[in-house]
Amino acid sequence: MIRKVLLVFAVMLLVMCLAGCKGNPSKPEPDDKQYLVYFYRNCDYEDGYCNESPILLAYNPYTDVLDTFPLPVAPSGDLGIAPDGSVLYMPTESAVAVVDAKTQAVVTELPYPEVHYVAVSGDGSMIALMSDSLTILKTSDYSLVYRDTVEVGLGSFSDDCGRFYYAGREDIYMAACIVTLDSSLEKTCRLITGSTHAEYVWQFEPSKDETKWFNYSEIGFERWVFGVIDLSLDTSIFVHLLIPGLGEFEVTPDERYIFYTNPGGMIGSLPPPFQIYVYDVMENRLADSIGTLRVENDSVIEYLTGGDIAITPDGKWLVALTRYGGRAIIVVDVTTREFVRYVDVGGGPYLFSATCQTRL
Repeated sequence: MIRKVLLVFAVMLLVMCLAGCKGNPSKPEPDDKQYLVYFYRNCDYEDGYCNESPILLAYNPYTDVLDTFPLPVAPSGDLGIAPDGSVLYMPTESAVAVVDAKTQAVVTELPYPEVHYVAVSGDGSMIALMSDSLTILKTSDYSLVYRDTVEVGLGSFSDDCGRFYYAGREDIYMAACIVTLDSSLEKTCRLITGSTHAEYVWQFEPSKDETKWFNYSEIGFERWVFGVIDLSLDTSIFVHLLIPGLGEFEVTPDERYIFYTNPGGMIGSLPPPFQIYVYDVMENRLADSIGTLRVENDSVIEYLTGGDIAITPDGKWLVALTRYGGRAIIVVDVTTREFVRYVDVGGGPYLFSATCQTRL
């Protein structure tokens, strides 16, 4: 009897081991680190009516699980997130709410109204609040580090947290600006020039060695460019005309590729091309155009275009929010640069601010 029990137990262990050895290529092993992509909508629909219920959505691209949570505040700008993913910074009309990512409870509120964008340093020690002015704060006590009363676009901290890069207004133009975050707090700005002159710089970020400048800029009505400037040559080495534009770019953690979108505005005369583009930094060329049309049985069933994007810090996944009524997100495998799936999110049609932590 004991031998039979032991034999059955051994067979069960063998079956479990074999089942475990097969694995599932679409999902990670339990020990693998997973990173959530957060975004939100400020209007949920019931029976066709908006009940103005702000919802936080957390998507896990490794397991294809989407969770939703009611929010105690109504965000009005792009979210920021701590490098370890523990805290979300949510701009509202009256303040910036500091929200615990696990409990969705408001920890505190920072008295800065109508902030458009929030950037967090890689070590989590500082946050930058961007709108009609730039404010950089320490996260330890939210004391002031730097303030400039200029209109700013998107910005980011350097890897060593010693500099802050942003698009800032200089006279009548938006320029690429750098603030050195030491005792000098020195600010330098330079107009984006090259084969075309930018009327408005929306997003600016240098390469890690600061030899190249990546920018997303407007050069005319519904005419934008994603461009790369080589500072040693003092000229543009790559310019991609984007019509109708109004997207953004994300650099992969290894800085090999830059993904960027071209969704256009809510009101415009020209339709977007329904693609996410991939620039190869090393080879200085357009490496891919990833189609975002929703196709089933060789027929287009939904005209989806990617807008806000986020890349997980391990460089495995890109999640793009669809613009203006898509009610879905687009998931791309960064390694293969291939579309993987759409995920329906339901609810209201407008999705905002794809955000993912930066620390591995």
